[in-house]
Amino acid sequence: MLKAKKISLTTKSLRYVLKISFALTFVIPILVILYVFSDYISLLASKKINFTFIVLVSICVAYGGFLLIKQIIEPLIRMSNDAKLIANGDYTRRIKIDREDELGDLGAALNEITSKVKDNMQQLNVFGQEAQRTNIQIQNRILVLSGILQVSNLITQGLSLDEILSSTVEKMQAIPGCEAAVLFSKSEQERLNYKVVCASGKLAKSLFNKQIFLDKGDIGKLFLKIIEEKKVLVLDVSRKKITKDEQALIDELSLRNIILIPIVTKQEVVGMLIIGNNIEDFFFVQESMDFLNIFSKQISIAIENDALIHRVKQLETRDALTGLYNENFIINYLEDEIKRAIMFQRPCSFLDLEIINFRDYRQQFGDITAEKALKKIALIIKDELSPVEKAGRFNSNSFAIVIPEKNKKQAKEKAIKLKRLIDSLLSNDKEIMLPIILNIAVSENPLDGVNANELITKARELLSGSKESKGVILA
Repeated sequence: MLKAKKISLTTKSLRYVLKISFALTFVIPILVILYVFSDYISLLASKKINFTFIVLVSICVAYGGFLLIKQIIEPLIRMSNDAKLIANGDYTRRIKIDREDELGDLGAALNEITSKVKDNMQQLNVFGQEAQRTNIQIQNRILVLSGILQVSNLITQGLSLDEILSSTVEKMQAIPGCEAAVLFSKSEQERLNYKVVCASGKLAKSLFNKQIFLDKGDIGKLFLKIIEEKKVLVLDVSRKKITKDEQALIDELSLRNIILIPIVTKQEVVGMLIIGNNIEDFFFVQESMDFLNIFSKQISIAIENDALIHRVKQLETRDALTGLYNENFIINYLEDEIKRAIMFQRPCSFLDLEIINFRDYRQQFGDITAEKALKKIALIIKDELSPVEKAGRFNSNSFAIVIPEKNKKQAKEKAIKLKRLIDSLLSNDKEIMLPIILNIAVSENPLDGVNANELITKARELLSGSKESKGVILA
């Protein structure tokens, strides 16, 4: 800190110099006056003043005053120019005045202020960079959390497992250090086989349809080790030693840093999540690990939900829209009736009813009107069933009826009756804006098959071969 100096009349004082300069500038007028009145003064002093000497003295005195004023003005001009440069942002500029008067104090004070401003600006730049990094981190966290919430919404909405998994792998790329991600799923047919179900980033194309066999190769051994331990494996700069199996995976994926996370449901590893990047001297921070664990748990939940949905569908027997039985129940019921028919040597028939213009009908009049038509057809079918006959909805535009104790001829007669009723009632229904065109196929055990699958396949072959025909009975 600069200490304030008292203004004094010593030789180090600027005020003292100014007083001398001011006094000297008044010598010339005084000498002129003396010259004008020199005759009178010489009479009094009895001595005549030499004019030349007076002029020389006056010039010397005036020049001395000019030099003193210059010593004040020039530093002020330099100081002003330096101050302008500092004001324009050149904080490296220093005011160089080697004086011990007020000008020297002013220059030192300006230098100290400049130094403090420079330090403050550097601190502000540091704070700005830190704020920018913090802002980026916050944005990344918001993006990751948003992805987690979106995946949770997809799970609650009941979307297909493939859609949920693809979206989850894609959202993980918002995590710092996650340039690429891939999800392997255990094959249902081959328990020792893991295949790629979805990938994003750099791995999306290179790992398409990639399979890992646990009993083959170094990567298979690495997978098997992780599956047995059920622990996350991190391969980055923090890991000093890389094994042969780990190096094989690094070479296969062409990534420097990798995390392998086993997907566990009900104490069983059903998948393997891999994320990575090619950043040098990189290591995964704990926050990234936490986010990845959340995503992996969401994948586990989605897989468990999908399995539960399949089980529920297997347990359900009724179609939610029409109230008829669903496809799974009809197939099982047909299989049981065929076995009973074979045992007691009795006939068993199957009807497959297909609305061949249903797609056009739905596109023209909308889902609500199309669903009304399906419900009306279902009601007609229900009213014509005997106690042992069962009807169900197979897909969006077809129905099926199991007819025990009746051969193909009898089943065909029932099909003709049903078609007449459906055509008659729907043609007079004002809510049905377009005629419903219905084709019906008839198959019988054992003529067309000895199990449910063969009878259904036969009926559908008949329907497939009659796409050009409209409103026919096929047997």
